[in-house]
Amino acid sequence: MKNLLLLLAFVSFTSYTYSQVTSTKYQLRYNANLEKYEVYLYINEGSATTPNQRIQFNSQIGLVVPNDSQIVLDSSYMPLIGNANYDGINPATWVIGSSVQGPAVTPELDYYSIIVLISPSARYNNLIAGQYVKLFSLNITTPISVICDAKIRLWENGLDPDASQPGMGGGNFDNGFTLGGVNQLYSGNLPQIIKGIYLTDLYSDCVEGTNIYADFDIDTSQGPLTYTWLAPSGAIVANTQDLSIVPAGEIGIYKLIVNDSIGCVDTFSISSESMINAGNDTFHCAGQMYRLKGSGPNTGTWKALSGNPSDVELIQLLNGEAD
Repeated sequence: MKNLLLLLAFVSFTSYTYSQVTSTKYQLRYNANLEKYEVYLYINEGSATTPNQRIQFNSQIGLVVPNDSQIVLDSSYMPLIGNANYDGINPATWVIGSSVQGPAVTPELDYYSIIVLISPSARYNNLIAGQYVKLFSLNITTPISVICDAKIRLWENGLDPDASQPGMGGGNFDNGFTLGGVNQLYSGNLPQIIKGIYLTDLYSDCVEGTNIYADFDIDTSQGPLTYTWLAPSGAIVANTQDLSIVPAGEIGIYKLIVNDSIGCVDTFSISSESMINAGNDTFHCAGQMYRLKGSGPNTGTWKALSGNPSDVELIQLLNGEAD
């Protein structure tokens, strides 16, 4: 009888420990082609391959948007109903569970919880660490049509207002994810990929003057971009995408402020480089002295080339000069 009780206790315990995925994260992306927001599950650690390991348990995703935004769940993608033998077709439905609009603690923001319906049961396909799985997509319309950076984002557990804060009404919007059992697997959010100003390249080259080049990747609805270049002193030196100053401008950190047509703004910085102007080549007779002058900048030093006559002497002076 004792052995039977131990066996029953073991079976009862292991029924809640099927999941071999041990850590997951969420990520919010903006799909510019479809003009929709998409939420992804990221498998941070572990894997799930058996039907019991792949079954969806209760999960919630918190969403933060500007006050008076319109939220519509567009499509659900994963998990698939049934799918024990990888034959699932219809996805389980993700729905808005609860919401709070413009609470006293943050009147400029609305909060939504999005949950997955787990009846009938649904399962993912095989999961491995490093994998992204698209869960659902949303249509989000803000009242001021400004969609960039942190204005639309996922809830941050422990940072956003808890249920006891003024106006939250006891609502719990904490992110959570369970799979194959009741153990909490959610461990944070990945950096979101949403509509914004994305710098693809920023570099300078060592040619005459100060030259800096910038390339961007944006949605067509955001153009045209406007540019403001600031010199290290803070002075505005250009309003073009690329910067070219001849002769060389100030030495130091240049800043590029970029604005798009829907209100996004971002600032990028780069240390300038420029080719020193050593003057024109000249010829002089033996025994003569000649003053060498470097400029743009004049903070370098001169160095004699190998192979010069042994009686040629180079004397370093200040401000980029030498005799």
